[in-house]
Amino acid sequence: MDDSRADGTGEVERLDGWVDELATVLATPAAATGVDAVEMVDALAETVLRALALDFVYVRLDGPTADRPLEITKQARHRSAAQPPSLLAALVRRWLEQAPESRPGTLPGAGEKRPLSLVASRLGLHDELGTLVAGAERAEFPRRTDRLLLTVAANQAALALQELRHRGERKRLTDDLASVRASERTLRKIINTLPATAWSTLPDGYCDFLSERWLRYAGMSAEEAEGWGWSSVIHPDDLPGLGEHWKGCLLAGTPVDAEARMRRADGVYRWFLFRANPLRDQDGAIVKWYGTNIDIEDRKRAQEELRQSEREARLIVDSMPAQVAVLGPDGDVRQVNRRMAEFFGLSVDELSRWRTSDILPEHERPRVVAAMARSLETGLAFELENRLRRFDGAYRWAQVRGLPFMDENGRAARWYFLVVDIHEKREAEEALDRARSELARVTRSMSLGALTASIAHEVNQPLSGIITNASTCLRLLAASPPNVEGALETARRTIRDGNRAADVIARLRAMFGRKALAFEAVSLNDAVREVLSLLSSHLERNRVVLRAELGGEPLLVNGDRIQLQQVIVNLIRNACDAMAGVEDRPRALLIETGPHEDDRARLTVRDVGIGLDAATKERLFEAFYSTKDDGMGIGLSVSRYIIERHRGRLWATANEGPGATFGFSIPVRSDGPSLAGP
Repeated sequence: MDDSRADGTGEVERLDGWVDELATVLATPAAATGVDAVEMVDALAETVLRALALDFVYVRLDGPTADRPLEITKQARHRSAAQPPSLLAALVRRWLEQAPESRPGTLPGAGEKRPLSLVASRLGLHDELGTLVAGAERAEFPRRTDRLLLTVAANQAALALQELRHRGERKRLTDDLASVRASERTLRKIINTLPATAWSTLPDGYCDFLSERWLRYAGMSAEEAEGWGWSSVIHPDDLPGLGEHWKGCLLAGTPVDAEARMRRADGVYRWFLFRANPLRDQDGAIVKWYGTNIDIEDRKRAQEELRQSEREARLIVDSMPAQVAVLGPDGDVRQVNRRMAEFFGLSVDELSRWRTSDILPEHERPRVVAAMARSLETGLAFELENRLRRFDGAYRWAQVRGLPFMDENGRAARWYFLVVDIHEKREAEEALDRARSELARVTRSMSLGALTASIAHEVNQPLSGIITNASTCLRLLAASPPNVEGALETARRTIRDGNRAADVIARLRAMFGRKALAFEAVSLNDAVREVLSLLSSHLERNRVVLRAELGGEPLLVNGDRIQLQQVIVNLIRNACDAMAGVEDRPRALLIETGPHEDDRARLTVRDVGIGLDAATKERLFEAFYSTKDDGMGIGLSVSRYIIERHRGRLWATANEGPGATFGFSIPVRSDGPSLAGP
């Protein structure tokens, strides 16, 4: 019994000594400066390993660092060489991953003769700090005393770790508070340095700070402006609205954005922009308001001047005797002046659908849309004459011009269009064109009538003499005996009258070319341009799509400008007439000029009309032959006559596709003037 008591007393003394040693190990780091949790746990593991005569101790701390847990493994000396700590730690981790009730009492895979018995103790009430695992090869491990000592060690370690954490948090809070105060001091210095009036308020709007610039501007002290004293510098007319806006932002926690006038120290009011944002804590509660007042007086004046300028510009545009529209880069209508709105009687949205609406006549719409698409794509100016539907349904001719406004990248940011009503002018031109055509027809008829009358009058007498003499000659020869002498004299008179008829024809030919003409230097390209300008309305009226490809060289020829232009006009009009019935394809007309072989200049007119057949081609240039029902057959004959007088050649060929091509070539100009006779 006494020995038993002696053994018990020895065990108690050993336990008391171990607890004192454990307390010393855990208390020293808590009181020391610069000792962290890693050092403390390392000392704890070494003490437990030695005091309990264990084979290994494994400690895991959860969350000592921000990214991963901390592991410490201690082994008895006889195991250090046999098994690396990292392998042992891996085996323990897998053992801890199992549920506590299903964990085996020994550590599988330890590789020793005797299995390692394990005991796990949690660090913290809910294992939130980590786990302590002890292992030994002793058969009696763990005894009750071992469990008790491990529990005491775990609890003491948890208390020490909590103390370290609390001490670290207190230090961080102290450091954060000092940092915040230093930041506030720095912020005030920065705010007072900024070229702006700045301020801050408490969550209820009470002003607790105003920058020195704000105070100097208002001529107030910080005490005078604190709280709600700042409102005394706000213009009386603006204060109610600003106050309501400020109260609403305080209640809703939304940013402040308002304008009001502030009185300067000299009594002058200027416009300012009031802006402020709330500062929130981690829970979203507002702890402060920070704001600035920005002087916008100059901007307000500039805006007012701009508005006045826009009103004047709008008045000028609305007063113009034309329709004006602004289009976007996509061709949609953005804005129109009063005259355009009154002309169409449509809204801007309705006008934006001009590509598909009846604003344009159906047969003219593809031409206008294609031309507009080319301008939008290339950025080139738009110019066209077409008809537009007025509000009352009447279509009127208009001249439409569009110019792009380019941005800094060279792209069309918007388009400005000017639409001028030319309906009366167009009708007058068409009436004049019809009168000219009628006059030309009458003139041709009169010329032909005069020519016919001249031929009938001049040739009638010689022909009558020839017939009379021929009859007399027959009668004399039929007599018995024949009167040979009389017949010979009659034959002589017949020859005389025949020569007289030939002289009449020669005189009529001399009427058109007996006088020599002085030819001058003529630019064939310029002559074509003048003709196209003259016939532009005729081409548009006949819906002809013209394309002119004029050679880059001057193409100077010796000739009569008027006569050459007469030939060009005749070829173009014939091409238009040939395409009058074409409806299944565009009425395309191509005019080309360029050099030809043997120092000649060439001009061709290509149409897509009815074309030429072999029989027609053979007689095209005959006088009085025409393929048109109302044609006189004079134009091409006269044209060939003119070109031949210029020592040139006129021809016609059938196209591979629809239509025909007419062309002529004449010599280019040589040095010095020349004369051309009949």
